[in-house]
Amino acid sequence: MIVFIIQKGCTYKMAKRIMTDVCMEFAGSQYSIDTVKAVIKAKVAEKFPKLDVKKIGIYLQPETSFIYYTVNGEGSPEQFISFDDIEEVTV
Repeated sequence: MIVFIIQKGCTYKMAKRIMTDVCMEFAGSQYSIDTVKAVIKAKVAEKFPKLDVKKIGIYLQPETSFIYYTVNGEGSPEQFISFDDIEEVTV
């Protein structure tokens, strides 16, 4: 158990948040992970409009050119998109 005791008059400096861009490169193309996540979230919202989604798992498989996903820990062979569905990052 961790207990924090904050005394009156003490000040704490929050750590500075650093923005990070993560891209995946393969077959001469670059794909932003943030874009992949946004496309998958939109697909899940479209495919499961009434489901209470708590967690989405994303599995990139460049060798097959597909991105598979699970919803709340459950997946099926139909739950995938192609890298062709993702906008390529221009550098």
